[in-house]
Amino acid sequence: MRFHALDQQSLWDDEMSSLRTITTPAGELSYRFSTHETHPPLYFLQLKVWSALRMRSLVKLRANSALWGMLSLALVFLVARLYGGDTVGLLALAFLVLSPLQLAYSQELRPYAMAMTLGLSALLALERRKWILLGCLWTALLYTHYWGAFVVLAQGIYGYTTDLAQSQKKAVLAAAGSASVLFLPWLPILYAQLGVIDRMAFWVPAFSLMNLAKVFAGYSGLFFNMASWTFYLPTTVWVLALFGLCFAAALGLGLSRGPKGPVLWLLIGVGVPWLLSLWKTGIFLWYRYPVLMFPAFAILLATGLQAVKPRPVRVIMVLAVLGSQAWGSWVYFHGWQKANPKAVMQYVHWLKQPDSVIIRPSYFADLYSFYDLGTTSPIDENLLDTSEKRTTLKGKHIIFIAFDVPYDPVGEALVREFKTLTVRYFPGTAHLGIAVYQLK
Repeated sequence: MRFHALDQQSLWDDEMSSLRTITTPAGELSYRFSTHETHPPLYFLQLKVWSALRMRSLVKLRANSALWGMLSLALVFLVARLYGGDTVGLLALAFLVLSPLQLAYSQELRPYAMAMTLGLSALLALERRKWILLGCLWTALLYTHYWGAFVVLAQGIYGYTTDLAQSQKKAVLAAAGSASVLFLPWLPILYAQLGVIDRMAFWVPAFSLMNLAKVFAGYSGLFFNMASWTFYLPTTVWVLALFGLCFAAALGLGLSRGPKGPVLWLLIGVGVPWLLSLWKTGIFLWYRYPVLMFPAFAILLATGLQAVKPRPVRVIMVLAVLGSQAWGSWVYFHGWQKANPKAVMQYVHWLKQPDSVIIRPSYFADLYSFYDLGTTSPIDENLLDTSEKRTTLKGKHIIFIAFDVPYDPVGEALVREFKTLTVRYFPGTAHLGIAVYQLK
């Protein structure tokens, strides 16, 4: 499932940024990360190696994330079995296999699937007392995603407060300390990236309890945002509520009776950044970054389902939980697109005439080029910033690609000064909705 239809979902802004990063010359990578990226380098470095192995198509590049996603499935079984035996291991595995959320992030050209795998590997190393490996995995996690710091914090607290000998607790501190020291050289670039994150976070919702609630709605696979659109099961709110009650009951049992490691991983890993978003809103993006804690949710959900009594109720709840995920995966493959650039460009090509003039924003340049394949040279919207420049287009067939942005004076002027023949809107959350105008 992770490797199926890897090019079906449209490429989008963040994935395009990944392509830009891995094609940046080695000598310019530091500047690239300081000015354009919002994540640490490890995922991109391994993807750069992967892409060098004659694997440059979108399918083959996304296969890197699919491989990491597949590895996380094996690891969640091993970790969950360690806590609750084969039944809990198989329940956690089945849930992640069918989860549309885990599936979506296993097919995205970003670091999330790799980070989930490293988090699970680290917890397994901690439970098996592999201290050197644990330090290496925590270091790799810090260099893969900044929310890895919250995973390390949660797992470190678990390791230090669990029933270990004093020497083993010191080993946990040594692993965390070594990972932190090894991450120190990256801090200057992280400081520069905070400015990039601030500039890009205008669409991130402010701190609220609703943000926290939405994390768990996303974990259920019933409703979550991704890229420029929202995924949800196409059914009534009452059916969603019944599914939600099954998830809530199982999670409640898992939190009260489940293993301490995943409990702390979930509660600290989500709760600390949520509280920090009071200070800096962009830290907590409820529909993306909490994916790093998703394996802990899966383990606790499986533990809770196993604890349900009596057995017929447990069977019904398991069928409801896994059935909703299987339904969600079917919707993911057959009735949903996470972003609209692919559909937008297909529509533009359908509208295009031999004499058409296509105008697009500069920030759509990379995605435009990816799907246009060099068939049409567009005009950058920024070059039409005066009425005199726009007048030169009078009488021509214009196709104008307009984004949902807070303020776009050139786009507003184009729509005002030319006659609108047709307009079609491609929905998207925040700034990623796109309207395609035919103007004359």
